[in-house]
This record gives sequence, structure tokens and C-alpha cells, in this order.
Amino acid sequence: MKRLLLILLLLPAMVTLHAQQEAMFSFYDWNKMSLNPAVAGDNGTLNATLIHRSQWVGFEGAPITQSLTVDAPVVGDAVNLGLSVLNDKTGPVRNVGVMVDYAYRMKLSDNWKVSLGLKAGFNDYIFDLGGVKTIDIDPVFTKSDNDFDLNIGIGAFASYKRLTFGFAVPKLIENGFDYTVDGAAKEFRHYYMTASYDQPLNEHFTLRPTTLLKVTEGAPVEGDITLVCFYDNKYWIGVMGRSMDGVGLQCGIRPWKNCAIGYAFDWSIANTTGYTNAGSHEVMLHYEYDYRKRKRKEQPAQEALPMKQEQEIVEAPKDTIKPEPEPVAEPEEEPAQPVVEDEGDKMIVYKVTVVNFKNNAPIEGAEVRIGGFLEKETDSAGVAEFVFADEQFNVDVRALGYYNVRTTRKGSQNDTIYMTVMLNRRIVLKNIYYDFDKADLRAESVKELEKIVAFLKTNPDLKIELGSHTDSRGNDDYNMRLSERRAKSVVDYIISRGISPERIASKGYGETRLVNDCGNGVKCTEEEHQQNRRTEILILEK
Repeated sequence: MKRLLLILLLLPAMVTLHAQQEAMFSFYDWNKMSLNPAVAGDNGTLNATLIHRSQWVGFEGAPITQSLTVDAPVVGDAVNLGLSVLNDKTGPVRNVGVMVDYAYRMKLSDNWKVSLGLKAGFNDYIFDLGGVKTIDIDPVFTKSDNDFDLNIGIGAFASYKRLTFGFAVPKLIENGFDYTVDGAAKEFRHYYMTASYDQPLNEHFTLRPTTLLKVTEGAPVEGDITLVCFYDNKYWIGVMGRSMDGVGLQCGIRPWKNCAIGYAFDWSIANTTGYTNAGSHEVMLHYEYDYRKRKRKEQPAQEALPMKQEQEIVEAPKDTIKPEPEPVAEPEEEPAQPVVEDEGDKMIVYKVTVVNFKNNAPIEGAEVRIGGFLEKETDSAGVAEFVFADEQFNVDVRALGYYNVRTTRKGSQNDTIYMTVMLNRRIVLKNIYYDFDKADLRAESVKELEKIVAFLKTNPDLKIELGSHTDSRGNDDYNMRLSERRAKSVVDYIISRGISPERIASKGYGETRLVNDCGNGVKCTEEEHQQNRRTEILILEK
């Protein structure tokens, strides 16, 4: 009799454990990692999301849930880690779960990205029978019990441009609760599928439909569909429908670029709880921190600056500098180096040939500065010649894609300077210009682009990745699409000059990699915004 009474009193909780063993959230799009470990580190930033959900407010014993997820990329695409913590209470049963998540990400192409994930951890089910009200005092209801279970889960997540979709089984092991009758509270394996798509409507508005599908043994298939409209990625409002349950609304704001606050309300229309409660309420707080941006500030990309601008000289590693060749005597029939007299000063002639360290190919367009005041570019043979009155002088040489060289010379001479390719380092191109809000290249950009073409022709064993960036003004999604179009226009030009498409890839970053703090809503000067409107190349080996 006591066991029968126990079943009857715990029946609401058991039904919940069978039909809703996993906590449900209206903000599932912000909380995907609690289900799918493959999402860990996908944003490329440190993310923390805290959600509180009060389900069926006013209905005694209804679920109350808190969820905390934290994730970040740790070592490139190979190591992405996350932590999921859950506190879920339904009637006298509390579930405390802690899971550690790992994701390995693979870039299949410029548009396709796939990641695989694994989660492992535990759930501690606490049964507070002392909190159950009974008519007569019964020793069975004066004690508590708990069940500690280990579990593992798997997941996969893929994205193609603005489309994402995932599949996950957060708990593979179907644990049972030994204290119940005939295993009535056994866990059932849940299968989740998610998808989302960002559709920009114009410069300010973006529409995002998302869906979550849950399949569980012994329960109807459940589907959530949410349609959210974002304004400048700062405000949003959306509607939600859940099969076999209800409908809802959500809204949110980003008071700062790295922080989001949201509220959701849903109402059950398919079960009787809808007549006995005040609906379900959910509050979400999300924070993200781009800790890698600080590293980028501390280690800025090498900039291909015009010679007239001051720039720190970055010399090639010592072990890559060839020894200077032994001087070769000029043939007797060739006249000696000319000496020009000018108002009593002795003039010297300095002729320098700039070549590639690896293959001795001449470098055309290298910028040579003598003593800080004379500047010339090398011709197609890699040669620049100077006539001046200074017995000892400094020579600075810069060329797109190579480490800068600084050396000291004395007197008239023929000189050769070897330059080393700057591999795996981002180089900012300063003279790539576009008209406002357009992706068409302006005529002033051609000279800089020809340097890229010359570099690739001189180094046939190398390829480049070209990235375009915008400032933070305007809609985030619009800026992403604008940067993609601008990157493509540069690639198209380079390909038109005879470079194989297989040697150059384009990537638009929008405003995701700002080099300063000029994010959304931050007042900055035009010069500060200009620092973010840049085009970069990354030189890679084939």
C-alpha cells in the first residue's frame, strides 16, 4: 500500500521524467551547447550563457530550471572546450548535472565548416520525499534519497555560409533509478536536431528562423519553430511555436556589443496546465569576450606601408639571411663607377639588386630607402640605382610579402640584398580603396594589387588567403556580406592577371575582427574606424 501511495504521489514527477527528462528552453538557439558538445568554441570567442526558466508558474511542483554554459576555442580548431551546468527541479525531484564538452572543428572549404563533439559528466538525482505532503505521517516520506549517474554524449555541428544544422545525443547511457517500482523512472535516450538560417532583409534587419526537433522513445516527436527579427544585431523580437504544447514570444537587447539580455514567455495550449498557471517565463543573459583580439593588438599584423610613412623595420630571421657574395672585379673594358663632382662634394653611385632569398628571382617594386631621404622602387630586374653625397649610409628595403631588411653600406658599390618570404603572418594592405558602401575596386588600388600578382609569380610554390574587414558602423550581417563581396573583387582581379584560382582564397570577416575598441555604439574618430576597414593577406605554402 505504501509503495502504491508513493507511485501515486510521484506520478506527476514520473510523467515529467518520461516526457520531459531533459530540460526545455525557449532560448535553445542561445543554449545549443547544453545539448550539442560540437558547438563548443564555434563563435571563436569565450562565451557564457545563463538561463533561468520557471515553467507553468503557479502550478505546484512545476519545473524550475537554471542552466549555465561556458565555452571557448583553446588551440585553433583542434581543441574547443565547454562546460555545461544544470539545476532542474520538478516536484520533489532535483537533477544537478555537470558535463564537460570537447569539439574538434574541420574547415572543409571556404564556406563549409564541420565539427564533432563529445561530452562527459554526471547527473545527481535528489529525491526529497520529506517535502511531500501526506494526510497521515508515514516514515517513507520523512527521508530523502539520491541517485548518482555518469553519462556521455555525442554531437555534430555544421555550417555553410549563413546556414547551420546539428545533431546530438546528450546522454547515450539510459540509467535507471533503483528505488522506484519496476524501473518506472528509467532515463530514455533523446535525439536532437537543430537548424538555423540568417536571412538579411536590408542594411538593418535580419530574419533568423530556427528549429529544434526532439525524438524520444515512447513519446511523440516534438518540434520547436522560432522566427526572430534582429535590428542592427542589437534588438530582437520573435515568435515561437511548440508542437504538442504551446506558443510564445521573446525579445532581447544588446546593451553592449559583448552582452545580450533576453526574455521569453510561452503559454501551454495543448494540455490542461494552461488553465491553471500563469505561463512559462525565461530570462537569458549572454556574455562573450574575444580574448584573441587582445593578442592581435599585442602582435599586430605586419603592414605594407608606403615608404613615406614611418614603420618599424622587421628583419628576417638571422639563419635565413644569405652571406653577402664576394665582390667580383669588373671587366677591364667596363668603365669604372662614375664619380660626380658637385660643389666640391664627392658623389657616389650605389646600385642595389633585390632578390628572393629562396630562388634568386628579382623582386620588382621593392621600396628602397637610402639614409632616410632617398626613395626608389626596383625595376623588373629588381634593380634601383642612387647617386648621392654620403660615404656611409643606411639602406632600408621593404617589399610586399617579405621581411624588411636594414643594413649599412659604405661608398660606391654594386650590392645584392636577399629578402625572405613572410610565411603564416597576416599582412595589411594599406592602399586598397572602395567607394562607400560598394565593393568595386577603385583605380588607386591597382598598384598595390599588382604587387600581389608580382609576388605570386615570383613565388609559384606559395598561395595566399585574402581577408576583407569593415568597421562596426551598420548592420553586422550587412557588413559581413559587404566584406565578402570586397574580398571577392580583389580575388577576381588577381585571377584576371593570370594567377590560378587554386592559389588564392577569399574570406569576408565583416566587423568580427576589430583591431581597436570601436565596436557597435562606441564613438570613434574616422581615423580609428579606418583602421578596421582593411584588406589583409596571409601567405601559405601549397
